Amino acid sequence: MYLHWLTKLIGCLCCYIFLSGQVFAQEILLSPANTTIEFEIKHLSVLTVKGSFNEFSGSLVKKDDFWMISGTVASTTINTNNEKRDETLRTDAYFDVEKYPQITFEGTGDQIEDGLRITGLLILKDLSAELSFQLLEKDQQLISEEIKLSRKEIGLSFDSMDMLIGDEVIIQITINEGLK
Repeated sequence: MYLHWLTKLIGCLCCYIFLSGQVFAQEILLSPANTTIEFEIKHLSVLTVKGSFNEFSGSLVKKDDFWMISGTVASTTINTNNEKRDETLRTDAYFDVEKYPQITFEGTGDQIEDGLRITGLLILKDLSAELSFQLLEKDQQLISEEIKLSRKEIGLSFDSMDMLIGDEVIIQITINEGLK
């Protein structure tokens, strides 16, 4: 009788330990179904080219008192609504998508009053940049403040076209789910 009771107790404790991480952890999966990744950059110092990426995946996971974020973008899916420009951007002079088919980001976040403060590493081609930004919660969405990235600071050069393309890239991320 005692052994039967002890076996049940150990079984319940094991289930609790196994499930507690899942019950108390929060995860938001990032995909084109619930998230947009958009960017803009100056061209010829006058025009602003806007674009997005159509294929990506990632997650935002709460673990204890902090958040972990990771994401992978298929650089082949760059979309500026101009197919000729997109094909040019995919070449080795720009994103070199055959050699570098993915852009990745991994970071951590701290909960703040109105969202999350994120710090992490962006890897684009063979270049990396540390980014810090906030994801602000509004109307059950997480919307990034403008994430500003200097091409020159991370060494992203477009050779002879470099002077025609602005230095500052502005990235905007919108996640259509709020923190629970």
